[in-house]
Amino acid sequence: LRMVVQNSKTKEMPRSILLQGHKFTEADSMMQKLFEETPTEDWEWSQNMIADSTQVSMDALDAVNAVSGYVYSFPLPNMPKEALEGHWFGSDHHHLSKNGHEVVAQGIHELMKSAETSAPPEIENVERTWGEGDQCTSWYETGQAPNVKFEG
Repeated sequence: LRMVVQNSKTKEMPRSILLQGHKFTEADSMMQKLFEETPTEDWEWSQNMIADSTQVSMDALDAVNAVSGYVYSFPLPNMPKEALEGHWFGSDHHHLSKNGHEVVAQGIHELMKSAETSAPPEIENVERTWGEGDQCTSWYETGQAPNVKFEG
C-alpha cells in the first residue's frame, strides 16, 4: 500500500521517504508516522504507480496466456480508504495482514472455481528430475495437492 498511494493534497508518497537516504528502519518508522498523521480519506492511488503496475500485469498476462494460465490481481478499491479501514495491511502498511491474506485467498479461490479445467498443454523438452529429494506435484493433472491446505 505504501508504495502506490499519495496524499491527495500534497502529492507526497510514503515511498519517497526511501529515496531520502535514510536507513530502512528509520524510513519504516517515518512512513508509519506519515500514515498515522494523514486521515484515511486524504490518500489516493498514485496514477503513475498504477500505470507501472498495469504494464507489469500486461507483460505477465502475455506469458501466462502462452501456457493457458491465469493471473490473480490484488483488488484495488476506488480509494485506498477501503483497504486502510478494512485492515488489509499490517501496521507497516506494506505487508498484508490476516485480513489482507484472506482477501487474497478468497480471490484465488474464486479464480480457481471459475477456471477452465481442460487438460494442460504439453510442455516439451522439460527435464523432470528434481535432484536431492525435491518433487513436483501437479495438482492440475490429479486434483490432489499433498501438503497444501486451504480453508475458507
